[in-house]
Amino acid sequence: MKKDNVLSGQREFDRVYNKGQSYAYRHVVVFYNKNFTGKNRISFVASKKVGNAVQRNRSRRLMREAVRLSNINIEGYDFIFIARKSIVDQDMFSVKLCIENLIRRIEKNIGKKKI
Repeated sequence: MKKDNVLSGQREFDRVYNKGQSYAYRHVVVFYNKNFTGKNRISFVASKKVGNAVQRNRSRRLMREAVRLSNINIEGYDFIFIARKSIVDQDMFSVKLCIENLIRRIEKNIGKKKI
């Protein structure tokens, strides 16, 4: 992932958390908000509730790969994907289904706003 496509900095995170919308599914929660850069910026978060460092890193890798394999047809949004504790025992297939479900829900919600 390129550096300009990564959401970083406390101010940017706070803006997405406070002004954005969220959806949750089995293993992942996603916050999203419109930005005005024309590019998607994505961040992956796993808190200490998920587990030790190995489990947190694995959960971030799973989410990153699931997003890479999924088709995001949305442009100009900031996304924060947050791992839930249940992601620890999951395989790539179930995390990818979870991410795709969340992306479909976001696309449907954004589509309603455009009409």
